[in-house]
Amino acid sequence: MSPSSVSISRSNLNITNCHVGNTKKKETNTLTKEQLRDIREKTEKGLKSEAIVIKQDELERMKGATKIQTKEAEAQQRKLLEEQKESAMAAAKARKQRMLDLDKERAQKMPPTEQQTLDKEKAEGLLTKA
Repeated sequence: MSPSSVSISRSNLNITNCHVGNTKKKETNTLTKEQLRDIREKTEKGLKSEAIVIKQDELERMKGATKIQTKEAEAQQRKLLEEQKESAMAAAKARKQRMLDLDKERAQKMPPTEQQTLDKEKAEGLLTKA
């Protein structure tokens, strides 16, 4: 279903469809009171299936659930989310670096294994011959 906006004045109902089919056309239809009355009567009698009548509280619920933002507000929201993501990434990176540092400290405190000792002696022997 394509997103649409509806505005109601005392004499007309304006319906704007932002997406029609697969194209991104903007189509606006204006209905007069007589046309609305005709649609309502046909819908209530079951003669017209392309329109429905909803209760006021249902319309209010839909309006309450709708979130309308300007492009600036959307950009600001995106920027805020990016900043939060960057701060979370910075904290994770700091944690990772701290863990690596602690691991290096732990490795330096432990006595070398037999293999490490042999490798070190071999390297020193090669250096003294050079």
